Order: sequence, then structure tokens, then C-alpha cells
Amino acid sequence: MDELKQEAIDATSLWRSVGCPRSGMVNNNRLQCKYKYKMAIKNAIRDADTVFNEDLFDHFCSKDDESFWRAWRKRYCSSSVKTANIVNGKTGNREICTEFTEQFQSVFSTNTVNSDKKYDSELKYLLQLKTEDNDNTPKVDIGICRQALGKLKLNKSVGFDNISSEHLVYGGPALHIHLCLLFNAMLQHCYVPQDFGYSVIVPLPKNKHGDFSVVSKLFEYVLLEFYNDQLPSDPLQFGFKKHSGCCHALFTFKQTTKYFIKKGGKVYCAFLDASKAFDKVLHSGLFVKLLQKNVSVRFVCILQNWYSKLVASVQWNGMLGNVFPIYCGVRQGGILSPILFSIYMDDLIKELRLSGYGAYVGNLFVGSVLYADDVCLISRSCFGLQKMLDVCSKYGVTWDIIFNPAKSHLITFGGNNPKATLQLNDKVIGWSSKVKYLGLYLLCGASFRIELNVAKQKYYGGFNNIRSVVRQQVNEVLLLKLVKTYCLPRLLYGCEIWPKETIDMHELDVLWNNGFRHIFNCCWRDSVKPIQFFCHSLPLSYLVDERQLTFFSKLQRTDNYVLRTLAGLPMVKYEMLALAAKYSLNGVYCAVSTIKDLVWLSFAQKVQL
Repeated sequence: MDELKQEAIDATSLWRSVGCPRSGMVNNNRLQCKYKYKMAIKNAIRDADTVFNEDLFDHFCSKDDESFWRAWRKRYCSSSVKTANIVNGKTGNREICTEFTEQFQSVFSTNTVNSDKKYDSELKYLLQLKTEDNDNTPKVDIGICRQALGKLKLNKSVGFDNISSEHLVYGGPALHIHLCLLFNAMLQHCYVPQDFGYSVIVPLPKNKHGDFSVVSKLFEYVLLEFYNDQLPSDPLQFGFKKHSGCCHALFTFKQTTKYFIKKGGKVYCAFLDASKAFDKVLHSGLFVKLLQKNVSVRFVCILQNWYSKLVASVQWNGMLGNVFPIYCGVRQGGILSPILFSIYMDDLIKELRLSGYGAYVGNLFVGSVLYADDVCLISRSCFGLQKMLDVCSKYGVTWDIIFNPAKSHLITFGGNNPKATLQLNDKVIGWSSKVKYLGLYLLCGASFRIELNVAKQKYYGGFNNIRSVVRQQVNEVLLLKLVKTYCLPRLLYGCEIWPKETIDMHELDVLWNNGFRHIFNCCWRDSVKPIQFFCHSLPLSYLVDERQLTFFSKLQRTDNYVLRTLAGLPMVKYEMLALAAKYSLNGVYCAVSTIKDLVWLSFAQKVQL
């Protein structure tokens, strides 16, 4: 390549020295050297693509996912994202960093001045009252330390102290012993180092990233090992729990609304937006709630000492801003933070339950469904829904949470939206014909319906992006793996609770089959079932059935009594038994592996090879 490049340069220099002739031996020699150099570049690019694709295929065949995705991201995922030059009219790294610092200072200040101090006296009284109780200090041994180390995520960037997870995990027995001694001393004296409270905030589009010491994260895992059993939250809070997720919250909402629609009634729902709820948690108020739940005094004292030292600074383009104190909010990115926030919101569910309003399935209250700070209220009447909104408003005033009426929505299932006027914080909330809840678009009407247009657009967008990036050089099997990884989850999100009676599954099958035709360059008339069979890929309708059966099978073993009760409703059981019978399953209590095998067998029997 270097020799051909130099020959092209020399030939061009000679051509220019003789007056740039358009014909003759000198010009022909220049064109030949230039053509050889360009062809060499094209061949080198093609050879590099071939080697790269062969390496990807080798990683794929050996099932080395980590190497596969590392090679893919290194080649195609650009890390050279340019930062903004102007933010709110400010230019230059120093001014922009100062602007972000002022913004985050306001974020980490309470909505109401001195709202946290009104709980100081109650916190002091509870600490004095409960300190007399026998509260033995837990001991951190090597086993617990290594168990916590096993939960740290590797291959992450270092913190502000330049310590990575690998330093701790592979530090050896001597380091682990010193960590045990450090954590035992901290537990004994209810004290954490000053650096545990420091974090670096890196502004990102639509988000922010908190960077803090990995040692503090390890200590949080240790605390969780000792005190996790003391930190339960209400069964109607589905966020940040083991074996719980968005699908469980959506399942609760779906079955509650369908229960009343089947009885010929209407269901009125409110979806509330809590403004920056994570960042506005009152510290003293949180500690009071923990003590009221009989959480260990030692655990609360450690948190109190820790949260009294919370400070942060903003990093922008390598420049570090001034340090400012954090007066409220849970630690962004902290291991304990989601659990603490769930406990902070727990009493809202309790107050809604005690209000006497909201939906009930038998004696079970299902009038509120929470996923972290996403609050959904369900009522049989507009009057009851207004009373529940009043409870939320009062709770927000008491605990300094602002529910934003402009971003909150009302919707009706089982009929059209009424003309009733409902208010939140003395401001009217509008009725909507379509609401986005936990990533799914719910439609107002006589039945429970969802809209998949956005999901289809995301699928097509992801598919076309992959094709535009990889062009035609990538092996078809690799391309299918990329589509399954990046595109299919966007389309199938929430499929566990899809009301299939209102969804055109044939259209979705055609969409997925067309993707195979495009990848393998098939005629549009040809069936792709044989290709799907040999690629061990199910049609979309089979995939949805498999996921719904797997989801319902796991529901039978859940500890959440709300989910168990709803899963035991006759209409739910009938729906799932009918689906199980379709694949010759003996009930819905089968193991996940059995479900997968029988669904695949049912598909394989219909494939004409």
C-alpha cells in the first residue's frame, strides 16, 4: 500500500512538472498508478471486512458472546460523540460546567424550604427510643465479603478514586481481609469515610450519570446482605424487586381492568407523574419511615452518617466544577437507592388502601399499581378517583413530592371518557384517548387494547440501521443474531400481557417473516418456515405464546399474593389453560424447559422440508 501510494504521488508530481498533459505516456502512467492505488485500497477494505466477519462468525460458533459483542462494538459503535458547545447560552467548558453545577444544586435541594427539618425532632425521638433495644452488630467475614464482591460488575470505568471493580475482585486474600476489617469497623461505629459521600456527576442527554467509589458500592452490597430482610415494600410496588418487573405491574393493571370490563363496568385510571421524585427524597423523612418499619437502628445510623456527607461536583469535558452539598434525594446509581425509594413511597399505597376508595377484586385492593415513581390509580367511579387524587396530593405535600398535573393523564376502559373534571393539586388533569404506561401504549375504549405502531417503527428502524451499517458483507446467520438482539426485543416488549384477541398476530408474523426474506434474499412468495427451522427461530406468534406460557408458569411460584390472586381468577386460568392445550401441555405448572421444547415441537411438525 505504501509503495503504491508513493508511486501515485511521484507519477502525479511528474505529470504536474510537465504541464499537466491530458494525453500521452506521462498522463497514462499517472492514471495507471492512481487506479492501482485505489484498487489496492478497495481490496484492503474488502479483506478487512472478510477477516472481521470470519472472526465474528468464529465467536458466534464458539458461543463466545463477550468476544462477539466486543468485536462488534469496537467496529461499529462509535465512541467519538462530540459534546455540546453551547448550553443555555453559555459557551466554553468553564461556563457550561458552572451552568450545570447551578442546575444540579437546585435539583438536590428540597422543593419546599426546610421541609426536611420538620422530621428532625421525630427522628431524634425515635433514635433515642429505639437505641435501648438490643441491636447486635453483624460481623463481616471473608465469605460475606466475597459474596458481595461476586455481585460487582466488571469491565466498568474506574471511579473518581481510580479504583475499579477488578482491583477489589482480584486483589487477593490480603485485600479481602482488610476490607472485612474496614467494614466491621464502619458497622461498629456507624461511620463511613468522607469519600463515600462524594460523587462526580457527568451530564448525559436526557439523563445524568453518578460516579462514586466502587468500595462504597461494595459496602452497600454488604449492608444489603445483612438488612435486606428488613426492607420489604408493598406487594403493589413492583419496581426494583427480585423476580419482579414491568410485566408484573402491567399484568396487575391488565387483569384488574379486564375483571371489571367483563362484568359490564367501566374503569377510570389516572397515571401520575412525580417530578424528579428520586432526587427529592427527604433524608430525615426517609430515616423516620425506616425506623417506623422497625428497621435496625444501626442501619439507619449508618445511612444518617453517610447521607450527612453527600456532596457532588459536575464533570464536563474533563473539567471538574465546584463541590456542592446534596440536601435531598437518594444516591444516583447506589445499590440501596431503589429499595430506599420504594420504602419512601410505600406509605402512599397504604394511605390509598385505607381511604376506602379504589378498585377491589373480591377483598383484594388493587386500586394502585406502582413501579418506582410511576403511579397508576384505578377506580370504579370518577368520584372515587378524585378522592384518590386528593390522597396523593396530600401525601405529596407531607413528603415534599410534586405530582405534575400537566404530565399526568386520565383514561377510561370499558367505555368512552366521561366529561367529568378531575383535579390534582387544584389543577385540572386532561382525559386522553391514548396513554403510555411502562413502555406500552394503552387505548381508551370498550375493551383493554394496546397499540403497537411505535414498537413496529422501532423494529423497522433498528433493522434498517443494521442493514445500512453492515451492508452485504456480514454472514446471514450473524445478521439474524444482530436482528434478534437489537430489533426483536423492541417489537416484543410487554408481549407477556398482550391481549391477543385485539392484536393482528398474522400481521406480526408477516413482519417477522419479511425480515427473514430480506436477510436470506428470498422471494416474497416463498415460505420462510424451513429457514426458521434450521436457524432455530420460532415464528413471532409462537414466540409470543412461549413467553406468555413461561410468564404464567412463573406466576404460579411467586411470593407476591396480589399476583397469585389475579393469576387464580377463572378468566385468567381459562385463557392460559386454552393456550397450554394448544401445545399439549399438562396444565400451566410445567417447567420452562418443557414449555420451550413443546412449543418448538409444535412448530417443527408444521414445517414442510
